[in-house]
Amino acid sequence: MTKISIQSSNGGTPLASGNLKIKNGLPIDATLQTVSDVAGNDSVLKISTTDITNNAGGGLASNTAFGENALDSNTTGVDNAAFGLSALTANLTGGSNSAFGHEAALNTTASNNTAIGKHVLRANVSGSANTAVGSNALRFNTDSNNTAVGFEAAFTNSSGTGVTAIGYQALRVSNANNNTAVGSSALVANTDGFNNTAVGQNAAAATTTGTRNVALGNSALLVNTTGIDNVALGVSALQSSIGVSNNTAVGNSALAANTVSSNTAVGFEAALTNVSGTGVTAIGFQALRVSTGNNNMAVGFQAGLAISTGTNNVAIGVNAMDAMTTGTNNMAIGNNALGALTAGQGNIAIGHLALQNSTGGSWNISIGEQCMNAAVAASQNTGMGRLTFQVLTTGNNNTSIGYFSSNTVTTGSNNTAIGNTANQLATNVSDSCVMGNAAVASTNSVVIGANATCTLSTNTGCVVLGRNAAATAPNQFVVGTAAINAGAVTAEVNASANAWNVIINGVARKILLA
Repeated sequence: MTKISIQSSNGGTPLASGNLKIKNGLPIDATLQTVSDVAGNDSVLKISTTDITNNAGGGLASNTAFGENALDSNTTGVDNAAFGLSALTANLTGGSNSAFGHEAALNTTASNNTAIGKHVLRANVSGSANTAVGSNALRFNTDSNNTAVGFEAAFTNSSGTGVTAIGYQALRVSNANNNTAVGSSALVANTDGFNNTAVGQNAAAATTTGTRNVALGNSALLVNTTGIDNVALGVSALQSSIGVSNNTAVGNSALAANTVSSNTAVGFEAALTNVSGTGVTAIGFQALRVSTGNNNMAVGFQAGLAISTGTNNVAIGVNAMDAMTTGTNNMAIGNNALGALTAGQGNIAIGHLALQNSTGGSWNISIGEQCMNAAVAASQNTGMGRLTFQVLTTGNNNTSIGYFSSNTVTTGSNNTAIGNTANQLATNVSDSCVMGNAAVASTNSVVIGANATCTLSTNTGCVVLGRNAAATAPNQFVVGTAAINAGAVTAEVNASANAWNVIINGVARKILLA
């Protein structure tokens, strides 16, 4: 008989040291054999020259149990492992369970559960395919397909399925389905909200019944309670939103102060201080950073950076509309477009540096690189073309279309110029109409034709028609040139007391009037 120095006990009272033996007095060898006491009573312990094990209740070879009452009620369950006081103590037929810890996994018929920690899966009876690691993780769980890792992770969950809780008290009081929480106190207050995903310390920590929310980042969606369909990606993203819905915030502190619904912010501090503005779209580093107005859109690095109470503005491009504070109904597309405007309204600037220096003008339309970029306080102007109205400062009600057109006009008003470099040489003219490549007009003049001119400041009130046609004095009507005729002139004898002096094809003529 092989002697083993193990002290047996009976009912908690130590027995005198005795000799435990291999059943039937056989020597220890490589085969696991039952250990019995000196009286021949078999124990659940089996030993070999290399192994020691306890097959627990039912004595099934595929089970392993160590600890008082561990797996002691098992009847037909196989492939179970129980380590700790009362681990898997209630299991009868469940198989493929692993329990490590005091009263871990007290299930009866469930299978494929893994429980590591004190009171982990303690209330589980028939729920299967659960994994719980950490003291009291999934403590009250009775359903299947849940995973909890961390102290009191998914602590009160009883009937919720598809639950994943990783972190200290993650999803601690939740009882809903298909929630995922990763991080200390993530979704810690959730009770009935479902289909939520929270990753990060305190992510969606206050959510109770809100559903279909996504929070990734420390304190993302921090105080949201009942809001639905929110997406917050980034540290402190949407951290002040309480019961609002349909917001999307991506980036550190994006929409951090937001308390209303249906806003979108992507970028570091995008729409940072927006509290009450709705219909907000901010995409880019600090885009719409301090805005609180409604229906603003900013796309680009610091686009709409200073907009505060302004509404219905669109800014697209690096630093587009970045000085705006209270302006409304403005549109800027292009780097630095409308870059200095603060309080104007109804402006449209499209192009690099378009309307860049406008501070308070309104109802301007500027399309083209550097178009109208010096217009400080001009209003109701329309410019289309690169460098058009480049030096216009305070003129109003002007229209110029074409590359470099009206490029030297500074303070004139009520002018119309159409054509490449049209009215390029004009400065302070007003009430002129010019059409044609390089055509130039003075005040109160109409000039139509390529290179047609009426340039002297004293030559006002002229009408010039035809290519290269030019006025040489005030109030002239000029049609064509000697080189380029505008029709043919024939001699006729007519008598009239009234005549209109004009220049036709370079020759002074008189047009008889009835």
